[in-house]
Amino acid sequence: MGAACCRKSVAENERLMSEKLKEINEEEKTEVISPTRTSKGYISLVNNFKNPKKEKKAISGIGGFENLGKTCYINAVLQCLCNTNPLADYFLSGLFKEEMCFQNRDNSSAELIYAFAEIIRTQWKANYDCIVPKHFVEIVQKNTQFAQEEEHDVHEFLTFFMGKMNELLNRANTNSSSPVPECNGDTDEHQAAQAWHDHLKSTSSVIVDLFHGQLKSTLKCTQCDQISQNFEPFMSISLPISANKGTSLKQCLKDFTKNESLEQSWFCSKCNKQVTATKSYSIWKVPPILIFQLKRFHFTPEIQEKIKTDIGFPLKSLDLAEYVAGPQKTPPKYDLYAVVNHSGKLTEGHYFTYSKNKNDQRWYKFDDDMVEEMSEDAVESNKAYLLFYYNATPKEFFRQSRTLPQFWPHVLTSEVSPPPIMKRPQTLNISSIVDKQNKRRNSEDIMECLNPPSFSFSGVSAESWAGVDKTGAEGEILFKKLLR
Repeated sequence: MGAACCRKSVAENERLMSEKLKEINEEEKTEVISPTRTSKGYISLVNNFKNPKKEKKAISGIGGFENLGKTCYINAVLQCLCNTNPLADYFLSGLFKEEMCFQNRDNSSAELIYAFAEIIRTQWKANYDCIVPKHFVEIVQKNTQFAQEEEHDVHEFLTFFMGKMNELLNRANTNSSSPVPECNGDTDEHQAAQAWHDHLKSTSSVIVDLFHGQLKSTLKCTQCDQISQNFEPFMSISLPISANKGTSLKQCLKDFTKNESLEQSWFCSKCNKQVTATKSYSIWKVPPILIFQLKRFHFTPEIQEKIKTDIGFPLKSLDLAEYVAGPQKTPPKYDLYAVVNHSGKLTEGHYFTYSKNKNDQRWYKFDDDMVEEMSEDAVESNKAYLLFYYNATPKEFFRQSRTLPQFWPHVLTSEVSPPPIMKRPQTLNISSIVDKQNKRRNSEDIMECLNPPSFSFSGVSAESWAGVDKTGAEGEILFKKLLR
């Protein structure tokens, strides 16, 4: 594909983009698959990476991004996130405006989110050959971490930007309370549930819903066999690479989860001294979107090098079952949809992206403003640095909530009680709901149960919890009054 748009001046491009967006303000060029919504917020985001109906749609979402001076790392991340379809739908539907949290936030963060939303809208609705992300880049470069005219690591920028989105779109109400789900008979399960519950207490956003998972780390004393376990959230997994001639993603995962020896570096409370221990990681909760960083850059005091090992990775049906410790509700099988590649040397390289378009299901190479279709066979290369996978099994990705652990992706073996206001729906006590609302109960308890999706959890169905019709006009009016 050409990039005629980029041959004009930046000012001219911005003017044309602005005019084009005004033209499509009323007329939608790309169908937006709306999240499953209530009167406020959403329950789930549709898993629409595939086009199951094989509909013939106009090809959109394949515009390049102009390089504004060593900004290939920004362009590579933008292409991957624009092609993360549930996230794109979230922004295209305008939900981000409802969930923006301005309390104790700087204006530049909000400006960055709006600039990103404009880029997504331009990419999927204006059908440009090339987009000039000048406003977005200028805001990013206000941060000294990403100063102008310097090379930067794409994973570092991805982590920074996702953190900014998570911060500004955070819907967590730290003043509210909700019970931790009981997991009798399984210490690991209860500890993991407590850790995830605490994580959601401080951070709950579309970034958490789509990208956050949970790792289990285990430390074991080699002298007394005492074990210490910890459960921690993650947004991406960094995988070690051996310097062999060739390896695979599965081998990298095996190396990530194998025991590592820690020489005299862990204090054992039972032995009451520093001891040699082993440390290992396993995945407890898999997120809908799973990002792998292949650690190609090796830094030591003596040497700095780039590892150019060939790494084989599947484009479809990546089975993570043997690397996942916690039982999952759906098979952890993932399909690839985007790759960030790095070419050149460690200190002066270049980033570009391969991504799969949701409309025509074809792969494209995005190298700044240059875009071209490519074959699946060419996706796998020794330049791959970041791999973006999505869980291909579920039809929708549920919102993560402390009050509704039945929507968590991993299985809780014991029955979790429904939120207090939903325990006896057949005899709904309006006065008790009002009392709870006056006591500043978490509004998620009401909001997320207005129209629950079908599910079965520990023998309790959504339908039995929602015996009272809250989706009709009278129910909507009632709950809107309660939420004021």
